[in-house]
Amino acid sequence: MALFGAAGYGAYLWLTPAPAFHGTLLETPRPLGELTFAAGGERVTLAQWQDRLVVVFFGFTHCPDICPLTMARLAHIYRNLGEPAEVQVVMITVDPARDTPEVVQRYAAQFHPSFVGLSGTPEDIADAARSFFVGFRELVGGQFTHTDAIFLLDRQAQMRLIYRQDNVLRLEQDLQTILAQRLW
Repeated sequence: MALFGAAGYGAYLWLTPAPAFHGTLLETPRPLGELTFAAGGERVTLAQWQDRLVVVFFGFTHCPDICPLTMARLAHIYRNLGEPAEVQVVMITVDPARDTPEVVQRYAAQFHPSFVGLSGTPEDIADAARSFFVGFRELVGGQFTHTDAIFLLDRQAQMRLIYRQDNVLRLEQDLQTILAQRLW
């Protein structure tokens, strides 16, 4: 009897279509847990949140437009989801010279108290940017140009989905699906 139950469940899983996501799904997840950052006087890795879905955005605290808008959108999404403990929003600075761990943490927490801001050495940030395929460059006047994508990491600290600015609000629907179905 157990054999028939297992076979039936296997057939159900095989016949149930995979959810369609609004972000770009990476067929081969990219492990990112070993990247090292500075936060609150300590060295941390993304694996610290290995049991959660981690939403990652690269930005800087002196940004006049995209960074605060993106962080506000992420806060809106997080609140609409009911502020789930299973989701962690992380902002990684591209300006470690000005954005110390304390500065970037204060900035991230302005959008939601549970949001985390990460900084580090210029090498830490360059390593992270390369791993996420994020480009950035300092401009005249202390401004930066940078990739403004949002990344969703699974519970094993692997990159699974990438969102452009024009579909970032669809992240909410994808997170609802992932949380409801306990994916990844």
